[in-house]
Amino acid sequence: MAELAGVVLVEVGEQACLGEGEAVLGAATSGPWVRWAALVERRPRVLSLVALVVMVTLTLPVFSLRLGSSDAGNNPASTTTRKAYDLLADGFGPGFNGPLQLVAEAPSAADKAALTELSARLENVEGVASVNAMPIRPGSTVGIVQVVPTTSPQDEETSDLIDRLRDEVIPAAEKGTALKVHVGGPTAIFDDFATVLTGKLPLFIAVIVILGGLLLMLAFRSLLIPAVAAVMNLLAAGASFGILIAVFQWGWGSAGRVRWKPSSP
Repeated sequence: MAELAGVVLVEVGEQACLGEGEAVLGAATSGPWVRWAALVERRPRVLSLVALVVMVTLTLPVFSLRLGSSDAGNNPASTTTRKAYDLLADGFGPGFNGPLQLVAEAPSAADKAALTELSARLENVEGVASVNAMPIRPGSTVGIVQVVPTTSPQDEETSDLIDRLRDEVIPAAEKGTALKVHVGGPTAIFDDFATVLTGKLPLFIAVIVILGGLLLMLAFRSLLIPAVAAVMNLLAAGASFGILIAVFQWGWGSAGRVRWKPSSP
C-alpha cells in the first residue's frame, strides 16, 4: 500500500512539474521582453550602432567635469551656517567667504618693496574685489596679503583667478628679486586638490579596466572577450559619469524636483 501511495505521489508531482514548466514556457514566449529580444535578434547591427551612439553621447559631458569642495553655501537655507554665509556674501561680496591668502618670503628691503608693489598691482587684476596687505613685523621676512575674489569659492572664475595669479601676476612681481609668493587659503587648497583628483581619474579608470581585462583573459583564455569587455567598461563608466555631471553639475532634470547637496570630491 505504501509503495502504491508513493507511486501516486510521484506521478502527481511529475504532472505538477510538467504543468508548471508549460506555464513558464508559455510566459516566456510572450511579453515585452520577449518581443524586445526578438527585435534584437533580427536587427543586431542596427541596434548595436544605436546603443553605441547613445553611450558615446552620454559620455560627452565628461569632458566638462569640474571637481570641487562643498562649503556652507551648500547647506540648507534654514541652517545658521547657510544664513551666515549668505549674509557675508550679501554684505561683502561672494568672494568674502573664500579669500585667498598670499604668503610671501621677502628677505631684503627690496623684496619688501616688491611685495608692496605687488599688492598695489593686485587691485587692478580682473576678478579681484579687494586687497588687504598686512604690515610686516620688524625683523620678520614673511608678509601676508589677503585677496578677496569677486566670485564665490566654488565659482569657475575663482579657479581661473588662482591660475592667473600663479602663472602671470606673481611671476612678474618676483622677476629680478628674491621675493617668493605662495597662493594659499582654503579656496586654493580645495582647488589644488580637485586638480590632483582630476589628473588621477584617468589612471584610476585605466587600472580598473586593465585588471578586469586580465581577469577575463585568465578565465576565458581569449583576447577578444577582454577587449570587448574593456570597451564596454569604458563606455559604461563614461556614460555614468556623464549622467552625474549633467544632473549634479549642469542641473539637468533637477529643477523643481530634488535639491541636490554637493559633497566634497
